[in-house]
Amino acid sequence: MKSQIRSVEVAYIAHATEDEARIRSAVSSILGIGIEPEVQRMEGHFGNEITRVVYHITGEEAYKTFRKIFDSMPEKVKRSITDGISMYIDEHFSLYIRLDKQEIVRGRIELSESDAVRIKVKPRLYLVKGSEEEFYRRMIYLEKR
Repeated sequence: MKSQIRSVEVAYIAHATEDEARIRSAVSSILGIGIEPEVQRMEGHFGNEITRVVYHITGEEAYKTFRKIFDSMPEKVKRSITDGISMYIDEHFSLYIRLDKQEIVRGRIELSESDAVRIKVKPRLYLVKGSEEEFYRRMIYLEKR
C-alpha cells in the first residue's frame, strides 16, 4: 500500500558566515534525511555567498522523513501545529512548517518564522479521508511504523 505522504521538501538558506557542512549534517540527522540535497550557490546584494539547499524526498522515504520529523518533535510543538493546523495548510492541502535552523544545529526542533528550515509536505490527495486538518492531525499523531 502506498504511503499517504507523496513528498516532503526540506529547504534552507546558509549564509557565508555559517558553517554549511554543520547545518547540512544537523538537518540530515535530526530530520532523518538519507539523500543528497540540491545545492544552489548565489551571490548576495553585497557580494557575500548565499547557499540554498533543497532536499526533494518522495515515496516511502518521504513518509519516513515525515515520521522522523514529527516523532522527534516535542509535544508542545506538535500541539502548537495541530491547534492552528489550518494556518499551516495551503489551498492544495500541502502542509508548511518552519523550524528554527539554529535549534536544529543544537539538536532540538522548534518552530520559527525567521532563519528557518522550511518543510513542505504533500499528501496523496486520493488517500486523504475527511478534512485536510483531520488528515494531518491523524498523521502527526500516528504511531510509528
